[in-house]
Amino acid sequence: MIPEILTFLNDEFGEQKTSRYAIVISSLVGAQNLQRTVKKVGTSFVPVPDYILNGTISERDIASSLHMLFTEINHDYINPTTSKNKKIYNDLFDPKKWDSGSGYIEWDHATFNEYMTWAVYDLFIQKHFPLLENDVIINWQLQNQSRKFFASSLFNLKLQELYDNKLENERIADLYPKLLTWCNEVQDNISIPILEKTMISDSIISITFSEPMNLIDHIDGYLIVKDDTITRKQIILEGIQWNDEGTLLSFKSPLIKGVECSLYLNAAWKNKIIVSSKKGINLGTYTKIGSEY
Repeated sequence: MIPEILTFLNDEFGEQKTSRYAIVISSLVGAQNLQRTVKKVGTSFVPVPDYILNGTISERDIASSLHMLFTEINHDYINPTTSKNKKIYNDLFDPKKWDSGSGYIEWDHATFNEYMTWAVYDLFIQKHFPLLENDVIINWQLQNQSRKFFASSLFNLKLQELYDNKLENERIADLYPKLLTWCNEVQDNISIPILEKTMISDSIISITFSEPMNLIDHIDGYLIVKDDTITRKQIILEGIQWNDEGTLLSFKSPLIKGVECSLYLNAAWKNKIIVSSKKGINLGTYTKIGSEY
């Protein structure tokens, strides 16, 4: 889908000055995909998508595997657009309030650009794969969150809202001032929800969160049981109850007494129901509950 990617980015950000583009595929890249300019040519270093290697192709596989390439190519569009909006960026965006230790904060605009590259991917997927469930988008948001861009779900949803309500002649590039203004309005009040206390009994697990959470009725978890073998499975948590204005969650314990067990919430690529705060920020990726109960 390289033609579709380039058409989308050219339409939303403007044509690139160069008509040349390179993709370097190497087993040495692994997950460390990146974008560089080599001899004045925009060059993406990416791994081969799994679906090409294993021979099974589905719409979901394609949509998900496009992520690595898409989020590298679009740096050549997003980064220059951020630079064009440098003054308003410097006035409104504080990367320290959006980054919990990614390592990108030391470079100019890098934290914001990382948020943008992954958020623009969501818009591309919604345009070209409208019939897919949004679990591909959600899981990549969790993945970005694990990279310490902790407000990815909130940021991506705001860009989606601005894009859905844009004027007919507006492009993504034109939305920067509105998006940066919103970032400035919310950045003093965003926070990462965490588990402050966990109580485990024979039948009930009770969790106290650091702030009010969205009161969802259904939650799935990822359970790992280590006895003679290791069993991993997705489970639906039963007996969900919220108290104390969304800061206390209780549910029936799936842990097995006398056996080493671990239960994870917001497990990327394992769970479909995401636990998030009322501010719109997800609980940490692979938040762990219980061990050797």
